[in-house]
Parts: sequence; C-alpha cells; structure tokens
Amino acid sequence: FAVTIGSGGININDGTTLDNSANNNHIVVNADVNINNGTFLMGNNSGSLTTQNLILTTGTYTSLGAPLDVSNDLTINGGTFNAGSGTVSLEGGIDLAASATFNNDNGTFIFDGTADQTITGDFSTETFNNLTVNKASGNLLLGANASVHVTNILNLGGGNINTEASNTTLRLLNGVGSVVRTNGLVEGPLFVDLNDDDTFTFPI
Repeated sequence: FAVTIGSGGININDGTTLDNSANNNHIVVNADVNINNGTFLMGNNSGSLTTQNLILTTGTYTSLGAPLDVSNDLTINGGTFNAGSGTVSLEGGIDLAASATFNNDNGTFIFDGTADQTITGDFSTETFNNLTVNKASGNLLLGANASVHVTNILNLGGGNINTEASNTTLRLLNGVGSVVRTNGLVEGPLFVDLNDDDTFTFPI
C-alpha cells in the first residue's frame, strides 16, 4: 500500500534503520529524505520511493529493485548509495563526493527533467550501468572535472549530453553495443572502448 509523508520529510539519524524491504510499500515524501547517520532499506519493485531531494551524508541507502523517483537532486555527500536493479529517475542533478561510495549494480539512471540537469563527481570506478537521457527540453551537463563511465547502455531519447566543461570525461565501456539513440546527441568529447575491427557511429 501507499504511505504519504508530509512536509517534515524523512530524517534518519543516530544509526537508525528504516526497513521497507518486507512490506514493499510505495512511499511518497512531500519533502526531502535526509540520511545523516543510518540506513534506509527499500525492497523490490513491488514498492517505490518518491521524494523531492535525497541527501545521503553518512550511512547507507539500499534498494533491492524498488524504483526511486527524485523530483530535484540526489546528493551523495558520504556513505554508500546502492541503487540496485531498479530505476532511479531524476528531474534534477546528481552529485557524488569523493568520500562516498556509489553502486549502480545492474540498474538504470534516467534523467528526465524539463530544465538542464548536471552530473558532478567521479563516476569512473563507480560506474553507471545504464544511463538514459529522455528530456522534452533542456540538456544533461557534465560538470567540471566530472568523469562518467557507462558499463552497459547509453540511451539517448531526448536532450543532448554536454561534455565541454573542463576536465570532463564521458566514456562508454560496452563498445559497439553501448548506444541506443532515437533523439539527442553528445556535445563534446566522447570516448568509446572499441576493438580493432569494430564499426561504431558516434552520436555527436
């Protein structure tokens, strides 16, 4: 069933664990989820979490497949973010601090906001599995010094990816099968891991 939480949001402190893995409720938070020191465990795709912002400072967020829908920003200042096998849909940006741990496992990140969105942080060793850009307006911007590696599929469904900021890297590790494109381009440098005889059309 659905659980709606009002303007106070969810604040997890003092090593507390909020476990939704048994009930798999649909949780709608009409404010922010702040994990300051504790654990938030979401279950499988029978449940879901919808929130305005998710801020992880210390502790762990883990999904066992439950979708996460964030209407603003996902901020990972520390701790461990385990996305699981589900989808993470963002209308804002994502920021990964150097001290934090990011695990996308075999899930999909979807950027579908109507304004420009930004990825900041180092996602080279802690990679995206699938990354989808499906925007009716605006673009996805890689911030200065951002390094984004995609191990499986980059899906371009609408909106461009801009990689022109300083010291920015977008790298696709899956070779010839790494891009699905219906609309949108990569504006700026793009690196793709290819074998000697591979044929690849760059979406630029």
